[in-house]
Amino acid sequence: MVVELHRRGYTSLYLYSGMSASGMNWRFTIGNMVDKKWPTSDIIVTSSIRSEDEVSWANDNTTAEALADGFESHFCDKIKGTKSIPTEYSCWFDSVVGAFKDNECLIFYADYSARHEHLLKSAPGFNGKKK
Repeated sequence: MVVELHRRGYTSLYLYSGMSASGMNWRFTIGNMVDKKWPTSDIIVTSSIRSEDEVSWANDNTTAEALADGFESHFCDKIKGTKSIPTEYSCWFDSVVGAFKDNECLIFYADYSARHEHLLKSAPGFNGKKK
C-alpha cells in the first residue's frame, strides 16, 4: 500500500514495521518524514494486525490500491499538502518491496532476528531510532 501511495505522490510517507514479541502481530507505523529523516514524531497511524485482521481505515483490503484508497480517504487531513517528487527514500523503499515474495511482510525489528533489519543500514534517512 505504501508503494501505491508513493506512486500517487505521497513520497514523504514512511513505513516502519516489525513483529511483536509473540510473533503473532505485525506492528507498523506510517508517518511523514521530517527533513528527509524517519521514523519521526509526525505519525499518521500506528497499529498492529494479524493475518485475519482488518484495518479500521479501509473497508476493502483486497488490494494495495483499495487499501491506499481507504488510507487517502480516512487520513486526508494528515496527508494534505504532503505530495512531492520521488525522494531517495521512496525510490529505495519501492525497490526493496518490489523484491519481496507475494504476501511477504516488511520486518525491520523483532525480539529475535528480524528478517529485514539489515536493510536499515542502507535506508535513506533512517535516523537510527529503533522501536
